Amino acid sequence: MSSNDTTEEEIIDPDFDFVRTKFLLIDGENVRQTITKTLKNKEDFLNFDIYKLLYKILPNAKFSRIIWYCAKAHFDPENPIISQGRIKFQRKLFNILRTQGIEVNVGGRLQKIVLTDSSNNKRITYKEKGVDVQIAVDILTHFYENGNSEVYLFSSDTDLIPAIKHVLHTDFQIFYVATELQIIEALKTHCHGFYVISGEDLEDVFGSLKDKTPILR
Repeated sequence: MSSNDTTEEEIIDPDFDFVRTKFLLIDGENVRQTITKTLKNKEDFLNFDIYKLLYKILPNAKFSRIIWYCAKAHFDPENPIISQGRIKFQRKLFNILRTQGIEVNVGGRLQKIVLTDSSNNKRITYKEKGVDVQIAVDILTHFYENGNSEVYLFSSDTDLIPAIKHVLHTDFQIFYVATELQIIEALKTHCHGFYVISGEDLEDVFGSLKDKTPILR
């Protein structure tokens, strides 16, 4: 045997730590609403910086992809001022996300909901639909294409639990990322681990908060 020849036993090291591919999936509107409720000025959310938010809890994580999932805002002639404001805000936010290397997935859609009070006054609000499906599909896609990878899920949507259960007892790992302001026990239970962004870390990024009362569900 030459000096360059090796046996199979010499090649395989049982203690070798395979480098796992890491993906961060962010349920954009879910995260925005949770954080914005605590801000003194909702425009402060435009200070969003994913690397500052995760620095203390995941200081060494290097993500292959970071994806922000949402529905694209559109102009509503029945609600022109609010809808135009949403479009402008979203445009600014998308620019900020992209400068941080975050991919924006606008595969969801906005459902308009008209609410009427007892005095017959109407109020229009919007709800995202289909974003959880997009995230679930990507979880399963990463599972089948990258079986030993890690997904970090920044969301409080329990509709994602069926997709999480599908990969739970495999080499594929899913970690729940939450803020101290809202921790969903069901997601903690079903993920391989969890990381919590503290109120102090939120203040470092967004400025002072008007409310730090945790929401546990």
